[in-house]
Amino acid sequence: MNYFITIIFALFCLLRTQTCFAQQTINVSGLDHDTMVYAPNAELLADAKGIYNAENILKAQPNFKPFLPGDCSAPEINNYWLRTKIKSDADGKWLLEFLDPHIHQVTIYEKIGEKLVQVAPTIGFNEPFDHKKHLYKNFLFDINNSAKDTTVYYFKFKTNLVNCFLFKIRPLQSLINYSITEYSILSFYYGILFLMAIYNLMIYLRVKERVYLYYVGYVLGCSLYSLAEDGLGFQFFWPEHPAVNHFIVKWIADLLLIFFMLYSISFLNLHKTHKKVVYTILVLTVLHIVLNYLNFEFYYGQLNLRWIYLLPFTIIYILGLYKTYQGEKHIRFFVIGYSFILLSLVIFYLRTLGILVLHWVFYIYGFNIGFVLEVIVLSYALGERLRLEKLEKENAQQNMIAQLKENEELRKAYTSELEQKVRERTKDLEDANEEIKVFNEFLEIKNLKLERDVIKISKERATSKLISLKEFKEVYIDDETCKEFLSELKWRKKPYKCRKCGSEKDMPHERFYKRCASCKYVESATAHTIFHGVKIELPEALYILYAVYTHKDISPEELSLAVSVSEKSCAAFKKKIQELDKSIKPKQKKDGWEYLIEVS
Repeated sequence: MNYFITIIFALFCLLRTQTCFAQQTINVSGLDHDTMVYAPNAELLADAKGIYNAENILKAQPNFKPFLPGDCSAPEINNYWLRTKIKSDADGKWLLEFLDPHIHQVTIYEKIGEKLVQVAPTIGFNEPFDHKKHLYKNFLFDINNSAKDTTVYYFKFKTNLVNCFLFKIRPLQSLINYSITEYSILSFYYGILFLMAIYNLMIYLRVKERVYLYYVGYVLGCSLYSLAEDGLGFQFFWPEHPAVNHFIVKWIADLLLIFFMLYSISFLNLHKTHKKVVYTILVLTVLHIVLNYLNFEFYYGQLNLRWIYLLPFTIIYILGLYKTYQGEKHIRFFVIGYSFILLSLVIFYLRTLGILVLHWVFYIYGFNIGFVLEVIVLSYALGERLRLEKLEKENAQQNMIAQLKENEELRKAYTSELEQKVRERTKDLEDANEEIKVFNEFLEIKNLKLERDVIKISKERATSKLISLKEFKEVYIDDETCKEFLSELKWRKKPYKCRKCGSEKDMPHERFYKRCASCKYVESATAHTIFHGVKIELPEALYILYAVYTHKDISPEELSLAVSVSEKSCAAFKKKIQELDKSIKPKQKKDGWEYLIEVS
């Protein structure tokens, strides 16, 4: 009995399951609100090999599966079919809207009899925008409300991206109201981005800090990303160039990452405080760019690079939290703004994976909402950073002014000390000048006495009065004085002439000597004079010459006593003087004993 009950219960569950998954018809008659379309009202077929078309799909009768909320395309499958049944037996206008604008190609067919008939041009991401009957950012198709019976629709999709095929039925008036609101909100959204970009560009032109330029690039990159994501870029900016869609899909994420990385590194000063982390972020960025290129060129987008892409954002976010914890106040706004965009990125990837329900507005425009909040907060963060930098500069200027005042006080003290030293030095110089003045007066007295002594000697010479050696030495003081006297007599009145080679040019040599510039012969002041070879000191010899000339009868004994030289030496030198005097012709003789030196 229990066994029989078990079989009955199993059959009941099986029948109930088949009933649950049997496709039902959507009746839009009297429908005045948006209706999402999924099982049991829609079925999906993944055509992995691309073998089905409008001619053979009805005959092949492939196994369609219930289309459930969150079902998305797989990277390795490019072709899909979606089937639904719609009945409309009342006046009115309804449309089918596909919410994902990134499907490469969408073709709609109606089942008429035993064949499929294409009832609208193929539209999609790969087709020019004006191929659409309804020039709206999403894909719209008219529902046939003229047929009295149920209409079966087949939709053929081609896509290389991960797309969610969720669609809805919308009354025309509801679509008009929604689109007006949606376009208005998006206009407001892009207006904010444009104003933020212009505002920060003006700040960059004023302060010349690259962080503002990086921020402008980041805002423009996210704006382009949003334009590609919501379909407005394709509608208004490049409607005739579907290839731009593919380029943006491939590279806009990396462009966004590059600008955000540059902006964050500059804003957080990571290049100064965390160089190794900066290198790590750069390596991850380059790695994602390379892998992203290989993914689209060779793997048809099948590689999952999301976590590599999110890793630099995560590292920067953690560093922002760390710097906020360290007390850098302006960075807390960066963290707050970054939290919005990080949350929106997570929501965006969960949506692309089909985990979150697409028809929630918060999820559909989560990236836009998060980004506009981030733009506003980050712009405020930049302003706060500028304010703090200005405050730091003002504090630095105040410190500099205080330092300058301190330096001025030190300068005044040093100047006062220097002036005191100058006064003391001036006093010393005045005392020294006074001593020099006294010494000059003493020299003047000595010079006056010397002049008087010379006059006295000259007078005594004229009166033939013999002066003493002591008095004579007051004029001819020492050997140097005598040599100077002899050199002037010898070379003053007649030019120099070498006695060996006859050259008249001499070259510098010791004092009281002449050196021939040609043969290098050296001649002293006493050479070839009466004093040449005399062993008596020059002042005494000069005095003997003076005494013998003045008093010819002076004896060698008297000369010996006068100059303290041996009598024999005095006699020999006296004889030499007398012989020189006798050898001079009378006409050549002059007054004064000095001429004996000149002619010798």
